[in-house]
Amino acid sequence: MSEPSNTSKPPFSSSISDKILIELDGWQIITPPTTEPTELEPFLDTTDDTVLQNLNSNHTVTIEEVEHFYDSAFDEALSYTNRLDISDLDEITLEIFMNAVYKLTASNLWNKYNIQINNDAMEGTYVVSQGGRLYKKACNILDKFVRTNFIGLHSLMNP
Repeated sequence: MSEPSNTSKPPFSSSISDKILIELDGWQIITPPTTEPTELEPFLDTTDDTVLQNLNSNHTVTIEEVEHFYDSAFDEALSYTNRLDISDLDEITLEIFMNAVYKLTASNLWNKYNIQINNDAMEGTYVVSQGGRLYKKACNILDKFVRTNFIGLHSLMNP
């Protein structure tokens, strides 16, 4: 059995981050302030672009968080498809496979921050959400990449 290749996995980049966050309406990478505020300012400085950059977002995440979820979603996609690697995919099918990874990453990010809690302080029943829709779309794409291993009846009869 061959080992997974580390070289065939597209390395995380800002363009990959953009492809993931485009699936989540209004989500942005948080831009940390360059200096720590010394006191609480009651009004926004409208001339400072760094202050205004993240105001119109639905949610902000760090680039490290997106990278973590990308790495785990890629591994999850390999597992789902019974693959150790994607080196056998051509350029077009690789882009399709990676599109599923982006959706899966976005789904996992969404689910991290949008858990339904019921009155008993327990996680609620599954509700169709953006995370669930993205997961279903990712699985529909990945279903085309599933590798199967056939075991002949002879192998089962003679262990």
